[in-house]
Amino acid sequence: GRVLKGKKLPGRMGNQQSTKKAVVAYLDHARNLIGIKGPVAGSKSNLVVISL
Repeated sequence: GRVLKGKKLPGRMGNQQSTKKAVVAYLDHARNLIGIKGPVAGSKSNLVVISL
């Protein structure tokens, strides 16, 4: 079954997909960079998948 919010039981953590509204600030074709203005989920060393 599932664990209800607020219960003191172990639940599921991590490996969740997160969708955020972000604006493409700039594109740099020479260096293959995309500048994003807005929130980006995850820590500094995580892989972020961007779909346009």
